[in-house]
Amino acid sequence: MLIELSEFNLKLLIPLIFPIFKRIEDYSKKAYIKEENQLFKTFRYFLSYIFAFIPFLIIKFRTKNANEKNKILEINKIDTNSTRNFTITNSIVILKEKKIQLRKLKSFLFLFSLCILGLFCYFYRFLFEISEFAEEKQSIGIFFEIADYVVLSRFILKQKLYKHNFVSAGIISAILMILFIISFPYIETKYIFRSFAYYFFFSLCFGSYDILGKRYMINFFVSPYYLMFIIGSINVILMIIYELFAYFLNPDVSGIIIGFKNNVDNIGKFFLFILDIFLEGIWNLGIWLTVYYLTPCHYFISEYISEYVYLNLQKLFN
Repeated sequence: MLIELSEFNLKLLIPLIFPIFKRIEDYSKKAYIKEENQLFKTFRYFLSYIFAFIPFLIIKFRTKNANEKNKILEINKIDTNSTRNFTITNSIVILKEKKIQLRKLKSFLFLFSLCILGLFCYFYRFLFEISEFAEEKQSIGIFFEIADYVVLSRFILKQKLYKHNFVSAGIISAILMILFIISFPYIETKYIFRSFAYYFFFSLCFGSYDILGKRYMINFFVSPYYLMFIIGSINVILMIIYELFAYFLNPDVSGIIIGFKNNVDNIGKFFLFILDIFLEGIWNLGIWLTVYYLTPCHYFISEYISEYVYLNLQKLFN
């Protein structure tokens, strides 16, 4: 039999659903953003991560109840089978505690490195992106995304790729090259090589962030919800500390408070701000769930479909 059907997995729908929220968020953002700046934009991005606290709490509560039931069962077993009890020596307990502390330190350093890398990704775009690169985003941008994610997954995660992964990547790459050739006459020559370099390193930065994030979740047995909540909390706190010093010492290098003053100046816009953060949070959660449960191929297929639909919608309405 050439084709076999297996049990349907709802996780396969994640890459198809979460880009919808990004496109809705594009319109909710336009409803209240008048003057954008990179600090305010980055602040909103990481603030949206904190919404992962909701599913994280729900899962934590369910897990806690299950663990309590297991403890009760274990206590009953010990009471009925006292001969199986054993004493752990102090040296073993101390050694175990040291291993736990070392693991916690490694986890913190890894997580903090991810926080810094996440901030760097956003400020890389701020430093090097120009409007002339926009035309290549749907072609060269996604092409390098495919290449970087596949290579990083292979070397960092040791992830095995199958024939259908290469087939899908090959088909998408061919289509992207055709799109690039079509758009070539509309691109200024001086920006072509610069856009190649920009999108290569852009994909490398975000690819490293996502793939190392998956490595962290696998190594330390944590969920995407926990990862998002901790990264979001740390980066939001770091940005608020920076903003407080910057705004009162040198307002020219601040942005978050100015962003609120310029864009969130009434109760209606405040609720639009919350809606925007919530929608972006769902989009970010979709990315992390895709990276964690599925493969890089699922992510860049989702990204390709999203960008292609968005590009055509823009042309349709403009």
